[in-house]
Amino acid sequence: MDSPKESIEESYEFFDYIKTYLSHNDKLNDNEKFYKHESSCEFMLNDTIFTEKQRTNSLCERFNYLIELLTSEKRNNLSKCDKEYLNFWLNNELRTTDDKSPIRIKYFYDKLKQKIPDSYINSLEGKLYNITDEHFENMRILNNLYKNYGKIFNEEHNVVCGRKEKCLEYSNICYNEYKKGLIRCFKKQGNWCQKLFDFNNMYKTENIDASLFGEFSYNDLIELPRKEDVEYELYGGLNSWKNLIMLTFSILGSTIGIFFYFYKVKNINS
Repeated sequence: MDSPKESIEESYEFFDYIKTYLSHNDKLNDNEKFYKHESSCEFMLNDTIFTEKQRTNSLCERFNYLIELLTSEKRNNLSKCDKEYLNFWLNNELRTTDDKSPIRIKYFYDKLKQKIPDSYINSLEGKLYNITDEHFENMRILNNLYKNYGKIFNEEHNVVCGRKEKCLEYSNICYNEYKKGLIRCFKKQGNWCQKLFDFNNMYKTENIDASLFGEFSYNDLIELPRKEDVEYELYGGLNSWKNLIMLTFSILGSTIGIFFYFYKVKNINS
């Protein structure tokens, strides 16, 4: 198994362009686009390092087609964010295809580079690696948030989820994923938490005027949980166990103080 790079501090910068990346991702099921990449991906067919699921789901062809989509408009090198997204995409595909198998990111890249020694593939040297579990889960939450939000509203600010029940289903997924994210941010700050709050701001401010023939509108969105509400739910009104200890000592201190007060008064009176 490729070892994850523990020292890397992920930037999460590619989430600034996640809507574009997800729009490309939606096109990766078009099998007719894979034929030009089949020969360069033959190495996966008989390589037992990969599981049967990984060998048969056109992962390699889809990866190459994703690079093609990313570079078709710019006609230049992959950007820093493009490379970060490709790394997340590959990690996500290998983990979700067969979560019990080792993640072979570097092995996959080395084999692919032998077949396609072009500038795009070469520029990914050192950029594809096993993302640590903590960062991967953070990215997965953000990806799920934007993916499900995109099933409600498209880039033209139209409602695309059809029936109200389906729209609320996607909105509820956003609620639950955002709640998971908030919990992970309670004791940590940084790039990841800021991207989570950026999603919240977008969720509250975009598509205010969007509606679908009275079936669903912005006002029907499930409101995302607030940090203080989730804290209250988890800790019963106390921000953390430290607050509980402080409250306990505060009560004990007051009780002891009252005891000594009455003890002193009693001695004076006697």
